[in-house]
Amino acid sequence: MLQSERMKEWSLLYLASEWVIRFAMLIYVPQKRSAAASRTWLLFIFLVPWPGLILYWLFGRIYLPARRVVMQQRASRFIREAQAQIGARVVAEPDLSPALLCIPGLARQLGDFDALAGNQIELLVDYAKTIDRVIADIDLARRHVHLLFYIFAGDESGQRVGDALMRAANRGVQCRVLMDAVGSVGGLQRLAPVLRSAGIEVLEMLPVGLFRRNAARFDLRNHRKIAVIDGITGYTGSQNIANPEFVSGYPNEELMVRLTGPVVAQLQAMFLADHYFETGTVFNPGDLFPDPIQAGKSPCQLVPSGPLSSRKRAGTHHCDAICGTTTNRGHNSVFRPGRTFLTRHLRSPVAAGGRSTSRSFDACQPDHYAICPALLL
Repeated sequence: MLQSERMKEWSLLYLASEWVIRFAMLIYVPQKRSAAASRTWLLFIFLVPWPGLILYWLFGRIYLPARRVVMQQRASRFIREAQAQIGARVVAEPDLSPALLCIPGLARQLGDFDALAGNQIELLVDYAKTIDRVIADIDLARRHVHLLFYIFAGDESGQRVGDALMRAANRGVQCRVLMDAVGSVGGLQRLAPVLRSAGIEVLEMLPVGLFRRNAARFDLRNHRKIAVIDGITGYTGSQNIANPEFVSGYPNEELMVRLTGPVVAQLQAMFLADHYFETGTVFNPGDLFPDPIQAGKSPCQLVPSGPLSSRKRAGTHHCDAICGTTTNRGHNSVFRPGRTFLTRHLRSPVAAGGRSTSRSFDACQPDHYAICPALLL
């Protein structure tokens, strides 16, 4: 009889705790999330409060250790200082239609960088040839090579780039490589030790681990793909350092941009900010920021984004850009048009007038298992 009463008390206590969780999360969850994401999490928590609370604690909070947040704020200051060092003489006012005149200013507010004139832009659509171009530029490096990639695999492509880095290091070139802790597990395990033995600095970005000091969340990753050679040649885009068929049965087709001109300094600033984010090391600008060279006639502007951004930079910028154009073509590995995007696009004057056509080319298969949860939300 006594045992039965205790079981009843525990049952009532458990039931009460479920309602406490429901009401508490009803207040907490919507504070830093979109309406759609809040509804998804709240529905799950209301159905199964305790499992929902645990999963939200592990994956739902937009959280990184306080030390990393402070360092990211300092890194943002470095970006602004680097922007000032580039100089106002190359800042451009792009020739845009009236509907798009606000885009450079919005991008500057979101990412701290101005639009810079005098750049040469080369679009690279051939996966294998892009790897060849990166290797060729590394072989021409004289001062430094900086690589930052979400996936830096230990496969044939990764090994070829690694060999080029070791050749550069043997010539006295300073080589630094940043690899994401989750996306580049293979490269960190198989390739990184060899590169380090050759005098190349290889760092693990956003390390994970339940009991690791200053560890980052498993699902908050650095997805950037950046290469900077001697501060005068840069690459960015969607392609990782990996074989195109690293997802079996789904060969990747990616788009990269090879850049020369003043905008390379913005890529350099982003690399150095992420490097500082992991090490706390501040470099003397020196030859890391050579004098801007007019390499072409194209204006360029970098809009950085990442897990620490309090503003959805890329999404906001793309939304405003698309809403002001008549024809849009997008290439995305993960694209989830939210309510804000759809509402603003449909209400824009261009779309309302029936003059807007949008096409998006999206991946039918994620290129990494860590991306799968994003496709389900």
